[in-house]
Amino acid sequence: MKKFFKILFLFTFLIYGLCCTLQPVFCTEQINYEKEYESVKDQVLYDPNFDPKFKVILIKKYSDEFDKYITELKSKSPDSYKPYYYSGVWYSSMGKYYTGIENYNKAIELAPDNVYIYEYRAVAYNSIGKYDKMAEDIQKAISLAPNTRVPYELKLTAEIQQQKYKSALNTIKIIKKLPESKEDALPNATLKLLEKQIKSIIKANKDWQ
Repeated sequence: MKKFFKILFLFTFLIYGLCCTLQPVFCTEQINYEKEYESVKDQVLYDPNFDPKFKVILIKKYSDEFDKYITELKSKSPDSYKPYYYSGVWYSSMGKYYTGIENYNKAIELAPDNVYIYEYRAVAYNSIGKYDKMAEDIQKAISLAPNTRVPYELKLTAEIQQQKYKSALNTIKIIKKLPESKEDALPNATLKLLEKQIKSIIKANKDWQ
């Protein structure tokens, strides 16, 4: 009898191993998205309206789950901009900026007034050095949401990168007048430090000349 149970145990273990080797989908533990979301919900992203499940997948970098999620999203909402928007964010976060931009383009065709898509595409353009394209997206985002800080924060980032320090000081003044929110990357305390540093750079450049 002991020999029988030993053989049964070994057989069960062998079948489990084959299952995990040949069909990992059946042996992979299901992700508890509600629990996972609790650990990421306070992480700030430009778009506060991200689907909780996508936010988990994005922050945790669940590649296999992303593919399944986008397929389901397209199946449920074939005319929605979200599969392309979320794909843009995903691929850009993985450093695949050109693929990200292609998806942002499709998302904008379906949702031309969504400010967040322009903000994210502006970041992607910045990452590949297409500053003119970035500037266009920033201006569009400002026109869609003139009373929010994020588009101006992106504008400020571009101006500092391109050493347009006087323009950067003007942008800081505009940002300070706008109400703060948790999506902001640059609170007033940080802006104050930036302003001081930029003024020091401008002064140093004058002294050098």
